Amino acid sequence: MVDLPQHVAAIMVLNEVHFGDYAFAELFEFNWLRPYWLGYSLIWLVSQLTGLVWASKLVIAAAVIAFVLSLAWLRREVHAPPLVDWLLLAIPFGYAYEWGFLSFIVAAPLGPLFLVSYHRFLKGQTHWSRIVGWMFLLFFAHLLILGFFCVVACLMALRDRPGLPQLAGRILPLLLSVPIGVGWVLLNMEPRYIENLFDWGMGWHRLSQLLPDFFALEYTLAQSLVAVSLIALPFILGVRPRWSLHGIAPMVFYVLFMLLMPSQLIDNMGTYERFHLFG
Repeated sequence: MVDLPQHVAAIMVLNEVHFGDYAFAELFEFNWLRPYWLGYSLIWLVSQLTGLVWASKLVIAAAVIAFVLSLAWLRREVHAPPLVDWLLLAIPFGYAYEWGFLSFIVAAPLGPLFLVSYHRFLKGQTHWSRIVGWMFLLFFAHLLILGFFCVVACLMALRDRPGLPQLAGRILPLLLSVPIGVGWVLLNMEPRYIENLFDWGMGWHRLSQLLPDFFALEYTLAQSLVAVSLIALPFILGVRPRWSLHGIAPMVFYVLFMLLMPSQLIDNMGTYERFHLFG
């Protein structure tokens, strides 16, 4: 988990500057609108009992388990077959886990849970204010996950072929993510971001890596065949898709995201690669 030590070090600095007597405190300044606070706060809280190293291990382990459970909850919400749950077990251990993207790993379970809440909103079972609350939580967990899942939710809003006024009412709460995202970018843009704004990393490798990435597999022919077999298995055992626009559109968006999104965005490495676990 390559980046994990520097995340833990940042949490140590936060603790020492505010609650300790840190000799190097004047070397640091704080960006309170940094959308990493959920992961940092959880590890800080647990560390009061266990120390930082064990706290990071416990929080990450809990996030990995929570991610699988959140996907299973989403599967139940949309009445997909239970057989699909077995395919979820290998998913968390991929690019984001290998690189130790702490905040992304901790925020990942919130995406599927947000979709569960939004699905219930579409069915009139929950109030729009709950969707707004989820969006603020997602912002302070991870800005990229907020943006990604707001797009997916907009595509889910196509359910039951709504008229334009009904569609507008469904999407209106999600539009709050636009000023949140744009506002954060404007408030936090630095010259170094402009110099490293995009690195597209385009190539045929994106297509060849798409299926192995579903299951955090290596990019070999053998493991690509394993991925194809895993995807085919539910269909071989009798699972059949229900074809609908609101069902297909999110998957089309995911594939386009993985094929066309920059690899580096505003000095953020591995931008599209880390999203494979949502496929």
